[in-house]
Amino acid sequence: MTNMESKFLVKKEGFKGTAESTVSNIDGVWLVDHSGYLYNNKGPNLTPEQYSAMKNEEYEVLTWEEMEVKYLTPYLQSLQGPFIECTKEAYWDALECLPPIRWTRSAGNPEFFFLGECFTYNLYSCFISWKGKYYSALRNINTPAKMIISDFIKSIE
Repeated sequence: MTNMESKFLVKKEGFKGTAESTVSNIDGVWLVDHSGYLYNNKGPNLTPEQYSAMKNEEYEVLTWEEMEVKYLTPYLQSLQGPFIECTKEAYWDALECLPPIRWTRSAGNPEFFFLGECFTYNLYSCFISWKGKYYSALRNINTPAKMIISDFIKSIE
């Protein structure tokens, strides 16, 4: 029986939200999954070092938790810019194209909803209606309403 453990191969520069590949430790040797078939004329899978040399780029092998902290979370945060004004038509198109995944209304606060389809991972387009104007930005679907409203107010001040 083979002892097997998996991790992720991540490019050190230019992370765009995904790992390059998975990497399996088979009986003490780390190998980039499917690299032999794709990059070595159907030969054996490559070690991360061989793969890095072949691609002429630096990679590292990480657990999901390590990748999430070091690369994924900062990448997702970089996509969340300030709320920007959009048209009434864009707001209503977003509201009517799919049922909102989350919709919040409370007296005296901006009304907002999240488009029913994610942009990536846990980021969704968040649309706000406030004082006859309309705004949008990417936000984590799990962001508390108070934080969304606070971020929005800071964006328009």
